[in-house]
Formats: sequence, C-alpha cells, structure tokens
Amino acid sequence: LVIGGLFFLALFLPWQQNIRGSGRVTAFHPENRAQTIESAIAGRIASWKITEGQFVNKGDTILTLSEVKDKFFDPQLLQRLEEQIDAKESSINAKEDKIQSLRNQIKALNEGLVAKEKQARNKLIQSNYKLNSDSVDFIAEQVRFGNAENQFERNKELYEVGNIALTKYQDVESKLQEAKMKVISAENKFLESKTEVINAQVNIAATQAEYQDKISKASSDLNNTLAEVFDAQGDLAKARNEFANMTIRNEQYQIIAPQDGFIVRTLQAGLGETIKEGEA
Repeated sequence: LVIGGLFFLALFLPWQQNIRGSGRVTAFHPENRAQTIESAIAGRIASWKITEGQFVNKGDTILTLSEVKDKFFDPQLLQRLEEQIDAKESSINAKEDKIQSLRNQIKALNEGLVAKEKQARNKLIQSNYKLNSDSVDFIAEQVRFGNAENQFERNKELYEVGNIALTKYQDVESKLQEAKMKVISAENKFLESKTEVINAQVNIAATQAEYQDKISKASSDLNNTLAEVFDAQGDLAKARNEFANMTIRNEQYQIIAPQDGFIVRTLQAGLGETIKEGEA
C-alpha cells in the first residue's frame, strides 16, 4: 500500500523523460538554436551595423534597409498622408455643417409652408365672405332694379295718357337708369369677388407647389451631401489605414535583433543587395 501510494503521488510530480543515445548537443532550448532573421519588407541593404561573430543584445540594430518601391520614395510621405487626413477631416466637418444648415433650411421651409398656407386659406375665407356679401348686394340691386323698372312702366303709361307731368316721368326714368347702374356695379363687384376666390384657391396651390419645390431641392442637396460625407469617411478610413501601414513600414527599415546572441553568418553580405519580403 505504501509503494502504491508513492507511485500514485509520483504521477503528479514534474518529471523529464531521458533517452539514452549518442549525438551532439546544439542547444538546450529551441530558441537557442541558430536561426535566421527575415525582412518583413522588400528593400536594399544600406548599411551593416554589426560584423560576423559579434555578440548583440536584444533590440540592437543589425542592418538598415533603403526603399526599393517608387510608391514609398517620397521622404515626406508620412507628412503628406497626415495632411491628406487633415484635409479629409476638414472636408467632412464642412459637409456636416452644410448638412445641419440644410436640415435647418428644410425645417424653416416646412414652417414657412404652414404659415403661408394658413395665410392663403384665411385669404380664401375672406374672399368667400366678400363673395357672399357681394352676391347678396347684387341680388338686392336686381330687386331694386326690378321695382324701379315696374315703377317706370306704370309711370310711362300714366305719362302717355297725360296723368303725370313730364318732370315726374323723367325723374322716374332717371331713377331707373340709376338702379340699372347700381345693378351693373354690384354685378361687377360680385364677379370680382368670384375672381378673388378663384385667385385665392390658385394661390394656395401655387404656395404649396413653390414650397414643395424648395423643400424637394433642399432634401436632394441634403441627400447628396450625406452621400459625399459617407464617401469622404470611406476615403478617410483608407487614408488612416495607409498612414498606419506606412508608420509600421518605416519601423521595418531597421532589422532588429529579436534576442541576445552571436551573429553566426550573414546570408546577404554586400551593400546595395536587394532583399525580398520574407527573405532571410
């Protein structure tokens, strides 16, 4: 039981398996074996900072690369990318201000439409009231004219038989003409009122059409500006991505020692030699 218990406890102890055999020890740990350092970018060897057999510490510069792609030749590329980003951000801010202005304009147009439409409808109501009043006046004048016409006919018969004087007959005839003028005047006012009602109705439709046209145009400008903002935001994201990539690329021009150790052999020896991406 004691031996069994010791064996069981031994299963939970750290242990290392050993194998008997002949050979040559190169490194106790895998990271201590000879390894190559690869370049993350393509470049041309500009200068060596070490020599073969030299001991380096982690973080020491082994060599410096220069650019071989014409896309990255410009030494001010990072600054220019940053300027592009600033310009895109300013453009987006300006367009966002324009969007807010267009929204305010659309709101003001809608409020103006309500006010103008209310004003036009009040005008229509007033025109209808005036039309009703002028209609009543026109009918009243027609009645008066009819009465005057009847009086004239009766007085004409009396005059013809000699029962009234010429002066009275002429006075009745004058009143008939006056009543006729009043009928014509009342009819003109009635027709003018009808025209005013029609004009008020047309004015309502014209006001709605005018403001709807302005609102539609402002809405179209708003949608176009929103689309431009979305495009600019996409371009800004691309510029930021390119700026980040270029910043990281600038750090790859210096080949750095990943750990302490000796430089055993240089696989690319000469200055000016070109190295591809991932090449040792």
